This record gives sequence, C-alpha cells and structure tokens, in this order.
Amino acid sequence: MSSQAATPSLLAIVTHTPLWVWPLIVYALYAGWARTRDRIISPARLFALPLILVSLDVFELARKGLSMMTAAGLAFGVVAGVLAGLAAARHTPTQALDDGRLAVKGHWLPFAIVLAIVVVSYVRGAALGIDPSLATNAHFLLANAVLAGFLPALMLARTLGSLPRGYVFG
Repeated sequence: MSSQAATPSLLAIVTHTPLWVWPLIVYALYAGWARTRDRIISPARLFALPLILVSLDVFELARKGLSMMTAAGLAFGVVAGVLAGLAAARHTPTQALDDGRLAVKGHWLPFAIVLAIVVVSYVRGAALGIDPSLATNAHFLLANAVLAGFLPALMLARTLGSLPRGYVFG
C-alpha cells in the first residue's frame, strides 16, 4: 500500500484558496477585459496595469531570492517578453490626442496576458500548497522565473511599443 497522499480535488483547491485572492482575480480579469474595448485614457492609466504586474513579480522574486539559474530564467523571459511585446505592439497603435490623453484601440492580447498571469499565479500557489517541496525544485523554479519575466515584460513592452513615435523620448 502506498504512503503517498492523495492529490486534492479541484473543489478542495478552490475552497482552500484564501478569500483575499478572489477580489484580486476578479479585478485582474476586469482590467484585462476593459482592454478589449476602444477607449480614451490618460497615459498614467495606460501604464497602471503593466507596472502593477511588473512590480508584483519583482516583489515576489525579491522575496524569494534569486539563484543564478532563476536569474538567468528571468532574464530570458524578460528578453523574450520584450521582443514579443514589441512585435505585438505594431498591430495596436495608440494615438496621442491634443489634450494629452491617448486613444487606445481595444485588443484581446492584454486580456490573454492577464488571464495567463492569473492562471500561472494561481497554479503556482496551489502547487506549492499541495507540495511545498516544489519551492526547491529547480525545474519548477526555472519555469516560474521564465514566466515571471515573460508575461509582465510582454505587457509592458506592448504598451510602450504601441505609443506614437517620439511620445516617450521625443
């Protein structure tokens, strides 16, 4: 007879999720969904979600510490995310308005990125809750570092790349 503990059901995982997580998930999904619609917004609002996502990942990584391997994975993820974000930005240009606000074309990619961040974060937390030894598993840590670099960098680079030429540095 095996001494291995049974894997919890999806219902058990969901019901053991801390209550404070659910409003964050709802807000993230709403913020991602809002980006599927054309809108006129201030530059600060355009950058709020990407900067929040980058800040959360930096905080989480700093809290856990970086090994040489996870730092390399993070760097790889950031470079890949920046390249993908700049490529995606060409398809959703933003127009600067005379009053300083931006006319932003809605697109589903930001929603997909936010959804991926929510899913990755939730699965990571659930996996660590089920098997705390994953916190020392090199493959698990490397995959998390790559995704922690890739997804926020993709969102931020896409946002920066969609701005009109000369808007930031011009």
